[in-house]
Amino acid sequence: MTRSLRWRTLTLLLVLLLAVFLPLGVLASRHARTLAAGAITDRASSEARALAHAGSTAIAGGTALNPAGSMDWVSASSRAILSPGAFILVVDTRGLVLFTNEPSSTQAQAAAPEIVAALNGLPSRAVRATAWSRDPVQLAAAPIRAGDAILGVVRVSAPRDAAGHAARLAALRVAGFGLALAAVLAACLWWLSARILRASDYLASIARRVAAGALEERAGMPAFAEAEGLTRAVNDMAHSLALQVRQGLRERDTLSAILNSMADGLLAIDPGGMVVLANATAQELFPGGITGRRFMAVVRDHEMQRLLRTALETGRRQSSFVDQGPDLKHLHISATPLHDSAGLSAIVLLQDQTELRRLEAVRRDFVTNVSHELRTPLASIKAAVETLQGGASRDPQAGPEFLQRIGVEVDHLTALVQQLLNLSRLETGRVQFDFAPLDLSLVLAEALNRLQPQAQRQRVALSLNVPSGLPPAWADPAALHEILLNLVDNAIKFTPPGGNISVAARQDAGMLEIAVADSGKGIAPQDLPHIFERFYKADRSRSSPGAGLGLSLTRHIILGHGGRVWVESQPGRGATFRFTLQHAPPAAPERKRPQSP
Repeated sequence: MTRSLRWRTLTLLLVLLLAVFLPLGVLASRHARTLAAGAITDRASSEARALAHAGSTAIAGGTALNPAGSMDWVSASSRAILSPGAFILVVDTRGLVLFTNEPSSTQAQAAAPEIVAALNGLPSRAVRATAWSRDPVQLAAAPIRAGDAILGVVRVSAPRDAAGHAARLAALRVAGFGLALAAVLAACLWWLSARILRASDYLASIARRVAAGALEERAGMPAFAEAEGLTRAVNDMAHSLALQVRQGLRERDTLSAILNSMADGLLAIDPGGMVVLANATAQELFPGGITGRRFMAVVRDHEMQRLLRTALETGRRQSSFVDQGPDLKHLHISATPLHDSAGLSAIVLLQDQTELRRLEAVRRDFVTNVSHELRTPLASIKAAVETLQGGASRDPQAGPEFLQRIGVEVDHLTALVQQLLNLSRLETGRVQFDFAPLDLSLVLAEALNRLQPQAQRQRVALSLNVPSGLPPAWADPAALHEILLNLVDNAIKFTPPGGNISVAARQDAGMLEIAVADSGKGIAPQDLPHIFERFYKADRSRSSPGAGLGLSLTRHIILGHGGRVWVESQPGRGATFRFTLQHAPPAAPERKRPQSP
């Protein structure tokens, strides 16, 4: 800013005004001080002479000038003659103080030079400090005469503050005039410089807007003919830049649309191994910035680096499958070498086939698990049917028994199919829950009462802990009952005789938390991440009862209620399944489930 013509002109003006008005102010101040001091001196001398004349008149009228005489003439004359702030001192020829109104006076004042000179018949003046003032004051002394005889001296003391005030006032007037002149001249210079600089500022603003992307901006004709050439140059530059930018943007947008619409990741590698281009899919695969970094620093995989190096060295396309990253994404990578003016470079294409592999594994596991769950009941039914066909149907005891076994296995198949249907409906979101406020103490007690006979057969103790004052839960009664039955039934199955199972509820972080804890053998750490998957069983032999769908159903029901479910377990120390539910809205009437008898 200080380098601009406007500010340099104003700075020069300020320097010139200071060079002129600073000495002028000093001279004016000194001159005003001198004039004021002379006026004070003349006034004090005149007052001293007038008071001396009044004293001479008083003596001529019969008033003696001695300590016993009356000094009323001094007071009377001072009121008419003396200026405000001045003081009087009257001494006789012996130096005795006959009258004074000074703040502090002593006999020593009689020896003052101006008093000695006045006693010798010469009116005198002096400027010096006194006993009552540390600052210099104006002193004027005049003799009191009676004919040719000198009877005493009158001295007038006047402060010299008026001289300093006059000097300051003169300096302020000069400074005020200088500031006013500076303001007028600055306004004129500002207006003139604004007229001169307006054209250049206008062209600069046009150039900045064009640089910022306003490619249609053009400068109008300037007020000064000298700026016309620069105006045409700026307009030509803006037109050329607009054409180039539009062409570049079209090419960029076309390439960007093609690359970002790809479902596969794409990286462009220069001959030095640096990534110069990456589409949106590649940035999702390798978050944290890609372009401008070396390929190895981006992918952090030696197999991918080896594949790229081989493609660059051989000049032929290379492809392979790689498991990349901490979550082991399954990628199909292909590196295609390119020849351009800068040398050999490559395009790396990354196809994320992790989901395909997962879906294939899920499909295989689903087929395997369903086949395993169906094989046992179907084999039992087939064996029973063959036995009946072999003559057991005519046996009055064996026939009904085998028919009962067939019925049990059919029921098992029906329950398995129903669970699969329920799970499918939950996963697709087609289940409509009938939400209502529920008293958790009653719902939990009902579930435990229903499972109490099973727990007694397993010699497992059930306990319930629900604090009083717990707010109602917002849940589907039937769905919540199924959750509790699944979790408690699962705990009974895996708790050895003599163990115990506790069900508790509490408030936590604005939600209601229900916990089902058992003292069973617990769950291995490698099984914890999969415990809520369908058909998953920690028992690899799958000899334990159930199809492995209960926990998966439980998880989907809880998610449908807006809660979450998790498990905490250590091998040998049991397991604790916890899930959360929302509070019931304040305006909803509470629905209480009746307890089972």
